[in-house]
Amino acid sequence: MKRLLKNNIDVNIDRPNYLGDKVMEIKNTDFGLAYCYGNVIEINKALLKYPKLYKAVLQHEKEHLKNPESNMDFFVDLKDMFNFKKQLSKEWLIFNLKHPKISLQSLCPIWFDKGFHTNLFLIVIYSIMLITSILAGAML
Repeated sequence: MKRLLKNNIDVNIDRPNYLGDKVMEIKNTDFGLAYCYGNVIEINKALLKYPKLYKAVLQHEKEHLKNPESNMDFFVDLKDMFNFKKQLSKEWLIFNLKHPKISLQSLCPIWFDKGFHTNLFLIVIYSIMLITSILAGAML
């Protein structure tokens, strides 16, 4: 049994439904890549064919669940956005090429799939891009 100690929280890699002493529910979905809320992680079932990528995505989602009441959720995505080793991994590129629909769905900031969901990180990033574009256009 492999264990990883991260931020003083014991993460059991072989038993993905546990985060320290918390029990999580992992649901397979057909929409997007992965999303978490409460103690639930929804992860696309297409990732099951890519075990290394599945573990990496699951670990990322667990990072979101460590402090659900804090604003650190935003910084988990920001940190991973600039992790080019992770973003340009062979498995990630192959997955994106074989499943472009899933990759594009992951860029949606608001969606409805068995409930209404929002991705605050994408909303903020898109808002910054929009404001920057408007300001750049105003300076021309």
